[in-house]
Amino acid sequence: MIKIIKKFASIILCLLLIFGIRWLFYEVRYALYVKEFKEDYQVHLEKKQSKQKIKINYDLEDVTNTKKLCDKLGDISKCFDELPEGLIEEIKEPIYVETEEGMEQLVPPGEIQIIFYDAIGRKTKADGITEFGIGWDMIGMSVNSNQRIEKLFYHEFGHLLDKRNKWKVLIPNSGYYKEWKDVNPEAFKYNSENYDYVMGKCESKESVAFISEYATTRLEEDRAELFSYLMTLEERKDFDQLMTYPKIAEKIKYLNASLIEEYDCFEEDNCFQWQIWLGMNSK
Repeated sequence: MIKIIKKFASIILCLLLIFGIRWLFYEVRYALYVKEFKEDYQVHLEKKQSKQKIKINYDLEDVTNTKKLCDKLGDISKCFDELPEGLIEEIKEPIYVETEEGMEQLVPPGEIQIIFYDAIGRKTKADGITEFGIGWDMIGMSVNSNQRIEKLFYHEFGHLLDKRNKWKVLIPNSGYYKEWKDVNPEAFKYNSENYDYVMGKCESKESVAFISEYATTRLEEDRAELFSYLMTLEERKDFDQLMTYPKIAEKIKYLNASLIEEYDCFEEDNCFQWQIWLGMNSK
Protein backbone atom coordinates (compact mmCIF):
# COMPACT_ATOMS: atom_id res chain seq x y z
CA MET A 1 0.00 0.00 0.00
CA ILE A 2 2.82 2.40 0.93
CA LYS A 3 4.61 1.58 -2.33
CA ILE A 4 1.46 2.40 -4.29
CA ILE A 5 1.08 5.73 -2.48
CA LYS A 6 4.75 6.60 -3.11
CA LYS A 7 4.42 5.68 -6.79
CA PHE A 8 1.26 7.77 -7.10
CA ALA A 9 2.96 10.71 -5.35
CA SER A 10 5.95 10.42 -7.70
CA ILE A 11 3.65 10.57 -10.73
CA ILE A 12 1.91 13.66 -9.33
CA LEU A 13 5.25 15.37 -8.67
CA CYS A 14 6.46 14.56 -12.18
CA LEU A 15 3.31 16.00 -13.70
CA LEU A 16 3.61 19.13 -11.58
CA LEU A 17 7.24 19.49 -12.63
CA ILE A 18 6.37 19.11 -16.33
CA PHE A 19 3.54 21.63 -16.14
CA GLY A 20 5.71 23.98 -14.07
CA ILE A 21 8.52 23.92 -16.64
CA ARG A 22 6.02 24.43 -19.46
CA TRP A 23 4.40 27.37 -17.65
CA LEU A 24 7.81 28.94 -16.96
CA PHE A 25 8.87 28.50 -20.60
CA TYR A 26 5.87 30.43 -21.94
CA GLU A 27 6.03 33.08 -19.23
CA VAL A 28 9.67 33.74 -20.19
CA ARG A 29 8.68 33.73 -23.86
CA TYR A 30 5.95 36.29 -23.15
CA ALA A 31 8.40 38.47 -21.20
CA LEU A 32 10.76 38.40 -24.18
CA TYR A 33 7.93 39.52 -26.46
CA VAL A 34 7.18 42.42 -24.09
CA LYS A 35 10.84 43.42 -24.33
CA GLU A 36 10.91 42.98 -28.13
CA PHE A 37 7.79 45.07 -28.73
CA LYS A 38 9.03 47.85 -26.46
CA GLU A 39 12.54 48.00 -27.91
CA ASP A 40 11.88 47.22 -31.59
CA TYR A 41 8.44 48.74 -32.14
CA GLN A 42 8.08 51.20 -29.21
CA VAL A 43 4.79 49.49 -28.32
CA HIS A 44 3.68 48.49 -24.82
CA LEU A 45 2.13 45.03 -24.30
CA GLU A 46 -0.28 44.13 -21.52
CA LYS A 47 -2.71 41.33 -20.69
CA LYS A 48 -5.90 41.75 -18.68
CA GLN A 49 -9.03 39.81 -17.86
CA SER A 50 -11.86 41.66 -19.54
CA LYS A 51 -12.74 44.93 -21.24
CA GLN A 52 -14.28 46.66 -18.24
CA LYS A 53 -15.93 49.43 -20.25
CA ILE A 54 -18.25 46.89 -21.83
CA LYS A 55 -20.33 45.72 -18.91
CA ILE A 56 -21.32 42.12 -19.53
CA ASN A 57 -22.37 39.48 -17.06
CA TYR A 58 -20.50 36.24 -17.61
CA ASP A 59 -17.89 34.14 -15.89
CA LEU A 60 -14.44 35.46 -16.72
CA GLU A 61 -11.70 33.18 -17.98
CA ASP A 62 -8.25 34.16 -16.80
CA VAL A 63 -5.72 34.90 -19.49
CA THR A 64 -3.64 31.96 -18.31
CA ASN A 65 -3.11 30.32 -21.69
CA THR A 66 0.20 32.07 -22.27
CA LYS A 67 1.08 29.69 -25.10
CA LYS A 68 -1.92 30.86 -27.11
CA LEU A 69 -0.99 34.47 -26.35
CA CYS A 70 2.65 33.92 -27.39
CA ASP A 71 1.57 32.30 -30.65
CA LYS A 72 -0.55 35.35 -31.46
CA LEU A 73 2.25 37.73 -30.50
CA GLY A 74 4.59 35.86 -32.83
CA ASP A 75 2.21 36.50 -35.73
CA ILE A 76 1.69 40.15 -34.71
CA SER A 77 5.46 40.63 -34.52
CA LYS A 78 5.64 39.59 -38.19
CA CYS A 79 2.92 42.16 -38.95
CA PHE A 80 5.00 44.90 -37.33
CA ASP A 81 8.01 43.85 -39.39
CA GLU A 82 5.95 44.48 -42.54
CA LEU A 83 5.11 48.08 -41.58
CA PRO A 84 6.88 50.88 -43.47
CA GLU A 85 9.90 52.26 -41.65
CA GLY A 86 9.05 55.30 -39.54
CA LEU A 87 5.26 54.73 -39.52
CA ILE A 88 4.99 53.87 -35.81
CA GLU A 89 7.03 56.94 -34.91
CA GLU A 90 4.74 59.15 -36.99
CA ILE A 91 1.60 57.68 -35.45
CA LYS A 92 2.93 58.69 -32.04
CA GLU A 93 3.68 62.28 -33.09
CA PRO A 94 1.45 65.19 -32.00
CA ILE A 95 -1.39 66.15 -34.33
CA TYR A 96 -1.57 69.73 -35.61
CA VAL A 97 -4.38 71.58 -37.37
CA GLU A 98 -4.26 74.79 -39.32
CA THR A 99 -6.24 77.67 -37.82
CA GLU A 100 -6.56 81.36 -38.61
CA GLU A 101 -3.77 82.01 -36.13
CA GLY A 102 -1.46 79.36 -37.60
CA MET A 103 -0.72 75.72 -36.76
CA GLU A 104 -2.24 74.59 -33.47
CA GLN A 105 -1.52 71.35 -31.62
CA LEU A 106 -4.74 69.36 -31.42
CA VAL A 107 -3.36 66.21 -29.75
CA PRO A 108 -0.04 65.82 -27.87
CA PRO A 109 2.45 63.02 -28.62
CA GLY A 110 1.33 59.64 -27.30
CA GLU A 111 2.25 56.03 -26.66
CA ILE A 112 0.82 52.91 -28.31
CA GLN A 113 -0.49 50.02 -26.21
CA ILE A 114 -1.56 46.55 -27.29
CA ILE A 115 -3.72 44.92 -24.63
CA PHE A 116 -4.90 41.30 -24.76
CA TYR A 117 -8.12 40.46 -22.93
CA ASP A 118 -9.71 37.09 -22.35
CA ALA A 119 -12.70 38.60 -24.18
CA ILE A 120 -13.73 42.03 -25.42
CA GLY A 121 -17.46 41.45 -25.37
CA ARG A 122 -19.29 38.20 -25.91
CA LYS A 123 -22.72 39.76 -26.24
CA THR A 124 -21.45 42.25 -28.82
CA LYS A 125 -19.34 39.52 -30.50
CA ALA A 126 -16.42 41.95 -30.60
CA ASP A 127 -12.93 40.50 -30.93
CA GLY A 128 -11.08 43.80 -31.02
CA ILE A 129 -11.32 47.44 -30.05
CA THR A 130 -9.30 50.59 -30.73
CA GLU A 131 -9.42 53.63 -28.48
CA PHE A 132 -7.73 57.03 -28.66
CA GLY A 133 -6.87 59.21 -25.70
CA ILE A 134 -4.83 62.29 -24.88
CA GLY A 135 -1.28 60.98 -24.92
CA TRP A 136 -2.11 57.32 -25.66
CA ASP A 137 -3.60 55.00 -28.26
CA MET A 138 -4.78 51.48 -27.49
CA ILE A 139 -5.44 48.38 -29.57
CA GLY A 140 -7.31 45.71 -27.62
CA MET A 141 -7.72 42.14 -28.85
CA SER A 142 -9.29 38.98 -27.46
CA VAL A 143 -6.75 36.23 -26.87
CA ASN A 144 -9.59 33.73 -27.40
CA SER A 145 -10.68 35.09 -30.78
CA ASN A 146 -11.19 32.53 -33.52
CA GLN A 147 -10.38 35.13 -36.16
CA ARG A 148 -7.10 34.98 -38.03
CA ILE A 149 -4.95 37.19 -35.81
CA GLU A 150 -3.35 39.09 -38.72
CA LYS A 151 -6.79 40.08 -40.03
CA LEU A 152 -7.91 41.20 -36.57
CA PHE A 153 -4.69 43.13 -35.93
CA TYR A 154 -4.71 44.92 -39.27
CA HIS A 155 -8.37 45.87 -38.81
CA GLU A 156 -7.59 47.55 -35.49
CA PHE A 157 -4.35 49.00 -36.85
CA GLY A 158 -6.42 50.49 -39.67
CA HIS A 159 -8.39 52.40 -37.05
CA LEU A 160 -5.12 53.56 -35.53
CA LEU A 161 -3.94 54.89 -38.91
CA ASP A 162 -7.20 56.83 -39.11
CA LYS A 163 -6.71 58.53 -35.78
CA ARG A 164 -5.58 61.85 -37.28
CA ASN A 165 -8.80 62.15 -39.25
CA LYS A 166 -10.73 60.87 -36.23
CA TRP A 167 -9.51 63.83 -34.19
CA LYS A 168 -9.96 66.30 -37.03
CA VAL A 169 -13.61 65.34 -37.44
CA LEU A 170 -14.17 67.36 -34.25
CA ILE A 171 -13.35 70.47 -36.29
CA PRO A 172 -16.43 72.08 -37.91
CA ASN A 173 -16.65 71.78 -41.72
CA SER A 174 -13.72 69.36 -41.84
CA GLY A 175 -15.24 67.47 -44.79
CA TYR A 176 -14.59 64.20 -42.96
CA TYR A 177 -14.23 61.48 -45.62
CA LYS A 178 -16.77 63.13 -47.92
CA GLU A 179 -15.10 61.62 -51.00
CA TRP A 180 -15.34 58.15 -49.45
CA LYS A 181 -19.05 58.53 -48.74
CA ASP A 182 -19.66 59.75 -52.29
CA VAL A 183 -18.41 56.41 -53.65
CA ASN A 184 -21.21 54.51 -51.89
CA PRO A 185 -24.49 53.86 -53.75
CA GLU A 186 -26.82 56.83 -53.41
CA ALA A 187 -29.52 54.82 -51.62
CA PHE A 188 -27.12 53.35 -49.07
CA LYS A 189 -26.89 54.38 -45.41
CA TYR A 190 -24.48 52.95 -42.87
CA ASN A 191 -25.84 50.75 -40.07
CA SER A 192 -29.10 50.08 -41.93
CA GLU A 193 -28.53 46.31 -42.30
CA ASN A 194 -28.43 46.79 -46.04
CA TYR A 195 -26.09 44.12 -47.43
CA ASP A 196 -27.12 44.46 -51.08
CA TYR A 197 -23.77 45.99 -52.03
CA VAL A 198 -21.43 43.56 -50.22
CA MET A 199 -18.86 41.61 -52.24
CA GLY A 200 -20.07 38.05 -52.72
CA LYS A 201 -23.72 39.01 -52.19
CA CYS A 202 -24.15 41.42 -55.09
CA GLU A 203 -24.26 40.07 -58.66
CA SER A 204 -23.31 43.38 -60.28
CA LYS A 205 -19.61 44.24 -59.95
CA GLU A 206 -20.43 47.88 -60.65
CA SER A 207 -22.61 48.03 -57.52
CA VAL A 208 -20.28 46.26 -55.06
CA ALA A 209 -19.00 48.82 -52.53
CA PHE A 210 -18.17 46.85 -49.37
CA ILE A 211 -15.73 44.06 -48.48
CA SER A 212 -17.94 42.54 -45.76
CA GLU A 213 -21.25 42.95 -43.95
CA TYR A 214 -19.40 44.49 -41.01
CA ALA A 215 -18.05 47.17 -43.35
CA THR A 216 -21.61 48.44 -43.80
CA THR A 217 -22.06 49.30 -40.12
CA ARG A 218 -19.97 52.49 -40.00
CA LEU A 219 -17.68 54.48 -42.28
CA GLU A 220 -14.74 53.82 -39.94
CA GLU A 221 -15.41 50.07 -40.06
CA ASP A 222 -15.69 50.24 -43.83
CA ARG A 223 -12.18 51.70 -44.06
CA ALA A 224 -10.72 49.32 -41.46
CA GLU A 225 -12.23 46.25 -43.13
CA LEU A 226 -10.86 47.26 -46.52
CA PHE A 227 -7.41 48.00 -45.07
CA SER A 228 -7.34 44.61 -43.29
CA TYR A 229 -8.40 42.81 -46.48
CA LEU A 230 -5.68 44.54 -48.49
CA MET A 231 -3.02 43.78 -45.89
CA THR A 232 -3.80 40.06 -45.88
CA LEU A 233 -3.77 39.60 -49.67
CA GLU A 234 -0.95 37.24 -50.59
CA GLU A 235 -0.90 37.36 -54.37
CA ARG A 236 -1.04 40.08 -57.02
CA LYS A 237 -3.79 38.27 -58.92
CA ASP A 238 -6.10 38.60 -55.88
CA PHE A 239 -5.44 42.34 -55.77
CA ASP A 240 -6.07 42.67 -59.50
CA GLN A 241 -9.35 40.80 -59.07
CA LEU A 242 -10.36 43.20 -56.30
CA MET A 243 -9.65 46.17 -58.56
CA THR A 244 -12.26 44.90 -61.04
CA TYR A 245 -14.93 46.20 -58.65
CA PRO A 246 -15.11 49.92 -59.63
CA LYS A 247 -16.38 51.25 -56.29
CA ILE A 248 -13.95 49.13 -54.26
CA ALA A 249 -11.13 50.30 -56.56
CA GLU A 250 -12.10 53.94 -55.91
CA LYS A 251 -12.00 53.37 -52.16
CA ILE A 252 -8.59 51.70 -52.42
CA LYS A 253 -7.22 54.70 -54.32
CA TYR A 254 -8.74 57.08 -51.78
CA LEU A 255 -7.32 55.06 -48.88
CA ASN A 256 -3.88 55.14 -50.50
CA ALA A 257 -4.08 58.90 -51.11
CA SER A 258 -5.19 59.66 -47.55
CA LEU A 259 -2.33 57.60 -46.07
CA ILE A 260 0.23 59.40 -48.22
CA GLU A 261 -1.28 62.76 -47.26
CA GLU A 262 -1.26 62.05 -43.52
CA TYR A 263 2.08 60.22 -43.17
CA ASP A 264 5.38 61.42 -44.60
CA CYS A 265 7.10 58.02 -44.36
CA PHE A 266 5.30 56.53 -47.36
CA GLU A 267 7.59 56.30 -50.39
CA GLU A 268 7.73 53.98 -53.40
CA ASP A 269 10.34 51.82 -51.63
CA ASN A 270 8.78 52.17 -48.16
CA CYS A 271 5.11 51.26 -48.27
CA PHE A 272 2.62 48.39 -48.05
CA GLN A 273 2.65 45.63 -50.67
CA TRP A 274 -0.81 46.56 -51.95
CA GLN A 275 0.40 50.11 -52.51
CA ILE A 276 3.18 48.76 -54.73
CA TRP A 277 0.61 46.75 -56.70
CA LEU A 278 -1.60 49.82 -56.98
CA GLY A 279 1.16 52.29 -57.75
CA MET A 280 1.86 54.86 -55.03
CA ASN A 281 0.70 57.82 -57.11
CA SER A 282 -2.37 56.14 -58.57
CA LYS A 283 -5.30 58.51 -58.96
